Amino acid sequence: MYEIDFLPVGDGERGGDAIALRFGAQLTPQQQSVVVLDGGTQESGAALVSHIQNFYGTNVVNLVVCTHSDSDHACGLMEVLEGLTVKNLAMHLPWEHAANIDDLFKDPNIDEDKLKRRFKKSLDNAHQLEQLANKMKIPIMEPFSDNTQAGSTLSVLGPSKKFYEELLLSYRGAPEAAVKSVFASVFTPKWTAAGCRGS
Repeated sequence: MYEIDFLPVGDGERGGDAIALRFGAQLTPQQQSVVVLDGGTQESGAALVSHIQNFYGTNVVNLVVCTHSDSDHACGLMEVLEGLTVKNLAMHLPWEHAANIDDLFKDPNIDEDKLKRRFKKSLDNAHQLEQLANKMKIPIMEPFSDNTQAGSTLSVLGPSKKFYEELLLSYRGAPEAAVKSVFASVFTPKWTAAGCRGS
């Protein structure tokens, strides 16, 4: 059995930025798994917490997934992490890949530390979410298709770690790459940096 709930975000015209789902043999707190996909804004994140408590009858979320760091997807997840007991967080951490790609940029002055700072600044919402998860000792895993364990309840179809790092070369906050990949020229991420909490 399963249930998926799409909560309205902002003016209510978009319902895909805050999603809660539960599944299990029975949809009771003892037999269900709860997953949150994005949290919308702070306001919709608070509504998501209330929805899970009131309709799912639990304070436990097995997995929170942050698909990307736009404020209308990531900011509400701060409320979820603070308002519920979250067992795992799945999100990408671009700054953790700086050592793998720092030598692929034209500017010879770009090193691992500078690239990390650049990614953290331009993806402030994701960085804030990571800091909160670390403070609350919530395990973070990066969702890559080549990390998926056999027999997992949820499978990651993409991207692979290698493909993700190729995309980071053309990320709008990154320096100019020395070589542009075919994939990166076609799939350029359009993330924005609006802040969650006054940043």
